[in-house]
Amino acid sequence: MGEFVMETAVSNTITLREHKQKESVPLTQAQAMQLKEHYSKFISVERSWGEGWTLTAKQYVGTIVLDDLRIVIRPKILLDNLFYMLTYAYDLPSFRNEITTLGEADDLFEFITVIFANQVGQLVRRGLYRSYLEQEENRRFLRGKLLVAEQIRRNSVRVTHVYQQNCEFTADILENQILKYILWQLSRLTFRTPHLRQRLRRLMSAFGETSLRMVRPWDCEQVIYTRLNGAYRNPLHLAQLLLQNLSLENQVGNTFFPAFLFDMNNVFELFVARYLKQYLAENHSDFGIEIQPKIWLGLEVKERGIPDIVLQHHGRRFMVLDTKYKGFTGMPSINDRNQMYMYCRSMGLTHGCLIYPEEADYQNTFPDVKLRGVGLSLNGELAVFQEHCQQFGQQFIDLAADVVSTPAQF
Repeated sequence: MGEFVMETAVSNTITLREHKQKESVPLTQAQAMQLKEHYSKFISVERSWGEGWTLTAKQYVGTIVLDDLRIVIRPKILLDNLFYMLTYAYDLPSFRNEITTLGEADDLFEFITVIFANQVGQLVRRGLYRSYLEQEENRRFLRGKLLVAEQIRRNSVRVTHVYQQNCEFTADILENQILKYILWQLSRLTFRTPHLRQRLRRLMSAFGETSLRMVRPWDCEQVIYTRLNGAYRNPLHLAQLLLQNLSLENQVGNTFFPAFLFDMNNVFELFVARYLKQYLAENHSDFGIEIQPKIWLGLEVKERGIPDIVLQHHGRRFMVLDTKYKGFTGMPSINDRNQMYMYCRSMGLTHGCLIYPEEADYQNTFPDVKLRGVGLSLNGELAVFQEHCQQFGQQFIDLAADVVSTPAQF
């Protein structure tokens, strides 16, 4: 692993709001160009009519650090509500009671980092998980199982060595490699929380037996949980969240500019899917959910389609759902309506529903397809939002029961 520098103290903070614009922002020419070059996916940057620059946030929320400048993009909803959504989107049920301390001025990234450090600290105090790891070696002495075919191929002349397979009881396993890599990444950053960086470095020192290697988000999905490594489930789910949303790829010279950003489109989609899946399982087990099933579109040329959610009744598909993280204007956009119609026709289903992050009520019947639009309001204090979620879940139980009990009539 190469060294890189990310230790510049942040002295200036600019706060934006998701999908909102701020004018006359005092940026240097270099900062504006860095934002345009590396972060145009998240923020648009244009010259203001007067002095400074106009910044327009898109659907991403989080933090971008540029040298001594920190740009914070706040969500339209309360941070408590966003974190509650993340506990479903990233399978973190144990943390749903840790969301009463987030205020408007708090940094969600640091909040998640502190929780991650707490979880890893518990593992370290308990003792890191070790497992037997099979490996092949070519050594002078036989310690394990002789691999005859490889011995003949590799050592027919080199008679002083024995090619063998052995098992080593070690902490240098995937679970620990993932945690060490995240600790290493985080320990290079600066935080406003006192001593957090030093704490991350101390935790990393506990993984001395573990190799430091690059890991990717999908590596977390390769871990198979048992009663022996079950304590790793929460910290590894947090690690996957950090891996998917923390970017350290943008740099100028030897200085890396980190960004921790959530795509609210994805968060809303995953939250709705996993909340509904759990709600239906707990309250009406006749209904189930498929999340992002791959389907075929088209007759002459087969093309892939991926609807967000498909509802099932006793394992049989009967309705397509698609989330739309946008305002509802009284009826779906033409593109959204046509997409849902195509999904329904391709799957041979007669019911589709679009889900919006605010109050919505729409229903229309097209040839062979009935299309609905419903809303899940993300606003209000956490307790109010949780009540909205429960009402939303019950609404779908009632809707699903009505659909499966009523023959389609067009």
